[in-house]
Amino acid sequence: MKNTTRPKRQSEDAYRAVVESTSDSLYLVDKNCRYLFINSRHLSRLGLPAGDIIGRPYGEFHSHEETKNFTNTIKDVVTTGKSVQYEHQSWRDNRYFLRTFSPVQEPGPDGKITSVAVVSKDITERKQTEKALQESEELYRVLAEKSFAGVYVVQNGKFRFINSNAASYAGYTPGELIGRESIKLVHPEDREQFKKNAIEMLYGKRTFPYEYRIITREGQIKWLMEMVSSIIWEGRRAVLGNSMDLTDRKRTEEEIRSISVTDQLTGLFNRRGFLTLAEQQLKFSDRHQSDMLLFFADLDGMKWINDTLGHEEGDRALIDVAGILKETFRSSDIIARMGGDEFAILAIDTTGIYPEVMMTRVQNQIDKHNNEGIRRYKISISMGTAYYDPESPCSFDKLMSRADQLMYEQKKNKKSRPAQQ
Repeated sequence: MKNTTRPKRQSEDAYRAVVESTSDSLYLVDKNCRYLFINSRHLSRLGLPAGDIIGRPYGEFHSHEETKNFTNTIKDVVTTGKSVQYEHQSWRDNRYFLRTFSPVQEPGPDGKITSVAVVSKDITERKQTEKALQESEELYRVLAEKSFAGVYVVQNGKFRFINSNAASYAGYTPGELIGRESIKLVHPEDREQFKKNAIEMLYGKRTFPYEYRIITREGQIKWLMEMVSSIIWEGRRAVLGNSMDLTDRKRTEEEIRSISVTDQLTGLFNRRGFLTLAEQQLKFSDRHQSDMLLFFADLDGMKWINDTLGHEEGDRALIDVAGILKETFRSSDIIARMGGDEFAILAIDTTGIYPEVMMTRVQNQIDKHNNEGIRRYKISISMGTAYYDPESPCSFDKLMSRADQLMYEQKKNKKSRPAQQ
């Protein structure tokens, strides 16, 4: 007769080794929730030796509420013969566990359920990560929803998220626009340029905002200024847009033009128009804490041109300077002839605008202009800049004085080079 004791003992030792080596808490209870077995991991949590726990009911070591939930789960497993799994937060140390309750049957197909095995996996780190992610998502969602700007997310051409401001620009609620194609809000005449501007910004070829028109629910036309960036939204690439309603500003510009604020010679704003718009933008800057850059420019050698070649040629030179400035600066910047040979440019959004870079661009346009025509003089401009910081506000007159002073310093540094040379 073969000795079956040794193989059986070896098998039990192997199972015990597996059970004791796991990082999960594992224990066995009978139908009355009395402990039948507890591995070392779970004993360390209870802080008692196995001899003080085995044979005693679960309720002696846990709160009334925990015991109630545990007892009901054991009854369900014994009654249905099916495993149950749920998340549980321990009152002992507030850690989170994923509990799996599995029925244990007597040998044979009709064996009765005699006990329930419980595996408790510590998922505290995962829960903390999920909570942090949820709080982070909630924070960004609140920031987006409460932003003064219009904020939206477009994926595959359709709105996936849009805050109240952005939706209100077009006369809708956010819920009415989710799932709709975003391009259909854009004015048909602006759609191609809108796509081109957005693509250039997404690929880093454009750093300053672009303007376009939308058609509202009521059929009205509104102007928006916008910047976009590429993001990951729910695991896939999407476009994040930030927009601002420019309609009032555009309307103000039209009203200003209607009261003769345009310089008749160059087509730029005149001094009155420039100062009117500048004061408006100064208030906007203070209100929204956005900075500005003021450029002050002067045509070198204007007196020589007028005295030597005549005032008609002097007018041509002023028109040429206006064209150079319009080619260099953005359509959203305010450009004006302040009188005589003086010009001013106000950059109301300094994104992508650096004084040294802009001066280099101006000079490149001047060089291009001078190389294209045959004249008895070359265009030369002296320029100064002043930065407006809303955290350290000043009057616009003071800002102009700073830029004007720097412009004249540059003019002096040119050592009175003749304009005709």
